[in-house]
Amino acid sequence: MPAKQRGVSDHSPLRLFIKVCRNFGVETAVRVTYFKLRGTLFPALALPDPSVPNTIPHEVSFLLDTAEHDAATLSSIVDLVASRGRSDWEICICERVPVEPKMAQTLARCRGTTPWIRIIAADICVDKAIAAQWTVEQATGEYVALVGSGYAPQLESFSRLLARLRRTPEFDAAALIKANAECDGTSSPVSKSNCCLLLQRKSGYLAAFKGRWVLTAPELANSLERQGAAIMYEPTAQP
Repeated sequence: MPAKQRGVSDHSPLRLFIKVCRNFGVETAVRVTYFKLRGTLFPALALPDPSVPNTIPHEVSFLLDTAEHDAATLSSIVDLVASRGRSDWEICICERVPVEPKMAQTLARCRGTTPWIRIIAADICVDKAIAAQWTVEQATGEYVALVGSGYAPQLESFSRLLARLRRTPEFDAAALIKANAECDGTSSPVSKSNCCLLLQRKSGYLAAFKGRWVLTAPELANSLERQGAAIMYEPTAQP
């Protein structure tokens, strides 16, 4: 008798397990169902698992999502990290299908090229929250960095935010925001949804966002504000 006829809902763990198992195999089904149950039944266990074993800790982990960022943004961050000539920054990329052709080409150029680029693939059956959680699990940085879609961070701006955050431990995060301008040239109140680059200590990120991970700067800025977190903001000119 089909599971649905036996009173099993479309959204039940059993229904999910059967569907994923048929399409992607037992291993993926077990992993997806485990993460669903862990976050639902045991909220305290919704925190990501420890980072990948045998990896060297990094200073900063950039978190990106192929469904939220474009290929140009990814390329600009790869170039930014590579330009330093050091390996203490890393990039963790959440690869969620379907992937646009340009992004697929960019990922192909990045895949396996350097140890500081990690691409975490998520099957089509994996929802946004779980895919993000898997990505956060790979991050070993003391800080996590998120950007807005279409924004190409400059090394000087990023280094300035990092230095400010290190000097002021009472702040939870440091961010750059695009300044809004009215037609008459006067400045209007800045919207935190215009956050284009945000840096936060990973410990704070983990403590605040268990079970509902975000991978873009505007999402993170808005969530931190709703929680009343102390954030340093630096306006930057609208491109």
